Amino acid sequence: EAGVAGSLGRYLGELVDDKSRTAMFALHVEREDAAFQEVWRERKWYHLGVPGTAAFVQLSSKARAVLSPKQTHQAAFEMLIAHAADIVGEHEKLEQAARSSGGACARKRR
Repeated sequence: EAGVAGSLGRYLGELVDDKSRTAMFALHVEREDAAFQEVWRERKWYHLGVPGTAAFVQLSSKARAVLSPKQTHQAAFEMLIAHAADIVGEHEKLEQAARSSGGACARKRR
């Protein structure tokens, strides 16, 4: 839907409402497509800094403020924040593995 592809990362949790049950996973983005299914939506990337730092708290607060007020969107963001340090560690391992294998599929840093 968002026109991105990559490596599926860790399980973040589950969102349940009266309409659906959704399992959330991190996605380590390797490719962005200019054309995608929901192209009418604006795709934005937010740098959140290093988990555990004051900058992370400040930047994640700014990102939260522009996020949709829908409860499911806010809950998904909270899952991301709760797992941020683990996601970064996982991503660094993927980058190191890509470099060790000749960098054929080196990961973009987000």
